[in-house]
Amino acid sequence: MINTEKYANNIPYKMRKYKQWILFKTYIRTDRNGNKKTSKIPISPVTFKAKGWNERKSWIDFDNALISLKNSNCDGVAFVLTNHDPFICIDLDNCITYENTFSNKLAEECVKLFENTYMEISHSGSGIHIFLEGEIPKNINNQTKGIEIYKENHCISMTGEISNTLIYPSRNIINRQSDLDKIYKKMSLNERYKAKSNSKSITITEEVPDADSIIEIMCKYNNTAKELFEGALVSGDWSKDDFHLLLLLNSYTHGNEYLMEDIFLKSNLSRAEEKSKRTDRESYLKYLRKSIKKAVEIGNSNYWQYKKYHNKGDFYVK
Repeated sequence: MINTEKYANNIPYKMRKYKQWILFKTYIRTDRNGNKKTSKIPISPVTFKAKGWNERKSWIDFDNALISLKNSNCDGVAFVLTNHDPFICIDLDNCITYENTFSNKLAEECVKLFENTYMEISHSGSGIHIFLEGEIPKNINNQTKGIEIYKENHCISMTGEISNTLIYPSRNIINRQSDLDKIYKKMSLNERYKAKSNSKSITITEEVPDADSIIEIMCKYNNTAKELFEGALVSGDWSKDDFHLLLLLNSYTHGNEYLMEDIFLKSNLSRAEEKSKRTDRESYLKYLRKSIKKAVEIGNSNYWQYKKYHNKGDFYVK
């Protein structure tokens, strides 16, 4: 049974008031080089299925989420950010070293800047979630800098882990709008590529679902895409395999470059954390984004028809 004490003792009361809680389950897969990759799948605590997790009727309150967690085979609770709550989450990826030091100055800057608000160590143990009250124009996912800033249409896998000495142990969520504006502006200027593709960001009312749902649907209905995503179908030519998957992603994302990048980086074809082909992560992302643009330019505009399959009752479309 999962120990829920950290959730019960540390999650801020402000977040508990919202009926926006679900569960998550972790899956470990092995890439072509034998490296382990962990994925977190959102699970509805109402149905205990991934299908429809992003539908409001699939969310429950905090106390019942903890009860559901104890009665499930899931690994934790998650909070769904929406435009009906005041919260912003800054998600800092891979910013903590094995020696428990900051691996980059940006993460250290954010932690110091937002002291006295709730922050926790992520499920991987190498990232940090910082929660604030405030407003931002839109979500940011800056893979180059290892920072994501979310305001809505995203779930955060919570841990309640506040004991690490790198972060400030607070159970309150404060409003630091002026400091949030500074970080947001700084990341926006470093995200010119994303600024363009983010303009296509999917909302809860549009036809195309979120990245995790796209992966689930794509792997269910397209075996080639499934094998490419899992790294089981490889030719030995990495660029060729990459482009093959990107052409398929063009169809399933309806040409959304932001979603294509997000999904590809979750796949076993991703080499963002390796140094086998590109010298560093930033160079690899430049290569990937160039490939994505090419796939969108020459790809077939005969996009996957989500409404058709939704009408058959196969899945809920966000």
